Amino acid sequence: MVSQQTLLERLETTARLVDLSFAPPSGSEKSAFISSEMFRIEIIFDPGGLVKDVRISHQGEPTVREREKERERERDEYFRSLVNRLIRVKV
Repeated sequence: MVSQQTLLERLETTARLVDLSFAPPSGSEKSAFISSEMFRIEIIFDPGGLVKDVRISHQGEPTVREREKERERERDEYFRSLVNRLIRVKV
């Protein structure tokens, strides 16, 4: 088994060899990115440092993290409007 740090170093080396950009996870992020002008590969790690998922998208499409934040915001807005409707019905 390879450590997350070793895997990230190998990914970075390989990406740079074929002239691609590499961005390791930073802060609380759990994703690393390999990208070119046309596409982006998102490598998602689980809390233990193992690869959980890999997603490929065209540049400009939202990342998994951005989609999750959007879903959370939509859910929060829905529940807020639902609570407001329930309050109006009770009044």
